[in-house]
Amino acid sequence: MKYHIFEENERTLLGLFNNAIIRNNDSFQTLQEYGVYDKKNSSKGRADLYIAGPKISILIEAKKWVSNKIECKELSEYMKKVWKQLKKYYNSDCCFNELKPYKMTLVFDYLNENPKNIDELDYDVNNNKDGINYYIVYKHKEKYLMIYGKIEK
Repeated sequence: MKYHIFEENERTLLGLFNNAIIRNNDSFQTLQEYGVYDKKNSSKGRADLYIAGPKISILIEAKKWVSNKIECKELSEYMKKVWKQLKKYYNSDCCFNELKPYKMTLVFDYLNENPKNIDELDYDVNNNKDGINYYIVYKHKEKYLMIYGKIEK
């Protein structure tokens, strides 16, 4: 069996995403896997990625999901849990700069086959269903990587 980059874990894929940001715009700074504490200095966990730029900042919680199909009954509940975790970090962190960051979930979904239900994903995105309001599909050597999630102020 041949190895494929899309089979990597969440940390590796998020690292690639992070590198794409900092290599394409030197005005952005990023921080990966940083401890989040509340005002009482109590640990709330580790946020996956924080991006800070001159006019925007984004707090990201990333996950790896392998569904082998787009529509998945558990996806809606899963996305709610990821969003809840992200909001916990957002509400706890007292160290943001004057720009309140956007909140963003970033899900990497590895597919062994062509996504057949792309219309269903379009519907979810256009109607903000299942906690998803954006997606991208990458194809490489008959393998697919979908990146999707939710972003809001």
